[in-house]
Amino acid sequence: MFILKSKSQLEKAIAKAMKIRTKVKFISFGVYSVKGTKGNFYTVKCERVGNEKQVSCECLGAAKGLVCWHSACALSLHVAIVRQRQTV
Repeated sequence: MFILKSKSQLEKAIAKAMKIRTKVKFISFGVYSVKGTKGNFYTVKCERVGNEKQVSCECLGAAKGLVCWHSACALSLHVAIVRQRQTV
């Protein structure tokens, strides 16, 4: 899990995610599998814990507390699914 310390952290992760354009697979609500640049897959979880919205990825960057591009990819799909559920 990472803690967002600045807007630029997320902007950099989004920019990299847009450049790479990888595959994001829906596993279940809030759980996604994101294909890495070397063909491996990382599980990303988007969840609400109390009043906090948390995103966690199993990649090495996220383990160091960095905002990884895998999380940015999964988060974009998660937000789209949440918005779709709100309109139903």
